[in-house]
Amino acid sequence: MVECFAALALFPLGYPDQSAERLEAGLTLARKLDHPQTLVVAEHVAAQLHQLRGDAALVRVFAKEAMELADEYGLALWTTYGLIELGWAEAELGDAESGIEKMQRGLAEYEVTGAKLRSPYFLGLLADQLSKAGRLEEGLTVITKALIVAQHTGEGYALPELHRIKGELFVKSADLPSPKLPGDQPAVSALSQARACFAEALTIAKQQGARWWELRAAMSMDRLERSPGSSTRTQLAEIYSSFTEGHETPDLKGAKVRLEAAST
Repeated sequence: MVECFAALALFPLGYPDQSAERLEAGLTLARKLDHPQTLVVAEHVAAQLHQLRGDAALVRVFAKEAMELADEYGLALWTTYGLIELGWAEAELGDAESGIEKMQRGLAEYEVTGAKLRSPYFLGLLADQLSKAGRLEEGLTVITKALIVAQHTGEGYALPELHRIKGELFVKSADLPSPKLPGDQPAVSALSQARACFAEALTIAKQQGARWWELRAAMSMDRLERSPGSSTRTQLAEIYSSFTEGHETPDLKGAKVRLEAAST
């Protein structure tokens, strides 16, 4: 399992290729050991890493394998993980309603067990899918819960991405009527709140050395500012140039496209 958890740590630090190598080594060893719980955990790590890479088809494959094995050996806790991951894959592949329902059911079942490990990460995935489905109020409720849980559990690894997702929800809600604060004071604009969320995500990611989260936050900030000559574009370029591998991943490809478009 050390190989799998090393893979999980290497990815956000900005080493997706090394992460993939360590994951493959971990999966190979887990299969050789023929120990069901070890293999279930390894397959869940694989599902989560492929989620980070944006490969929904592989997430679905590993989530299903892990769920089948967990069901066979009565590992109920791990079945809930699989349900959340499978739901994310389905939503990402186009069946948003069914996928979100599976994610919500998996999270509810997981909460009943009293376990909290990885909850902020899973809640963030749900909030992101709610955002993509246009269910913005639900998404903001879920991401707020994710940030509270992360604070309680100390799972700081999730914070940069959670703040970024919250910012994206504010961006999408910018066209909705602005709520009022007590005393009829206008609330801070959605775009201002989004900008603050992205800034927080960038700050925390930089402190953690989590270059992958830093890249995603910089991309979100750059899309918000929409100015090729802005400081955010310079920041994105600096972060992009720090990567020495993983250039075939969707995130780095997307960053390259934005930077090249700005230079033409």
